[in-house]
Amino acid sequence: MSNSLQFSYGNQNISYAKVGTGVPLVILHGWGSSKRVMLPIAKQLSHLRTSYIIDLPGFGDSAEPSRGWNIDDYADLIESFISELKLGEVDLLVHSFGGRITLKLCSREFGKQQINKVLITGGAGMKRKRAASYYYKKYTAKLLKAPLMLLPPKLKETALSSLRNTALWKSLGTSVYSQLSGIMR
Repeated sequence: MSNSLQFSYGNQNISYAKVGTGVPLVILHGWGSSKRVMLPIAKQLSHLRTSYIIDLPGFGDSAEPSRGWNIDDYADLIESFISELKLGEVDLLVHSFGGRITLKLCSREFGKQQINKVLITGGAGMKRKRAASYYYKKYTAKLLKAPLMLLPPKLKETALSSLRNTALWKSLGTSVYSQLSGIMR
């Protein structure tokens, strides 16, 4: 019912699955997840849609990028995926971090022309009310990192790596964050 495929983007192999027949639907998972989580949804829609479920770089069967990526990098990847596979106009079903990528993608001319419908679940990048503890952790982390950002690049990376291994730093992140390697943090 599904087959695991590879898409080459730059010097990176991106794993994805293709399930079903019909209008193309690109499915993006959240941070710390993988296509395996989204596959059951694709299987449920297989009689209506051809679903493309992507393992974002650093998750599932896709290797970590060689450097830290920003939202534009992820949006560039999805734009390239849709273009190079010649999917034409697509719909997107995205969760959490996939929503953040989608917001960026939809703000581009490409998104306005190639993306038809979007369903975002648990969308990251959409402002919501936060508890005071969230802001305490956020600004404590920023305060801890600030002096290290002034160091030369090589020293900065060493110092940040050391900071990320402290119990204090780990207590400021989520459980998903603490499971990731340095580059993915």
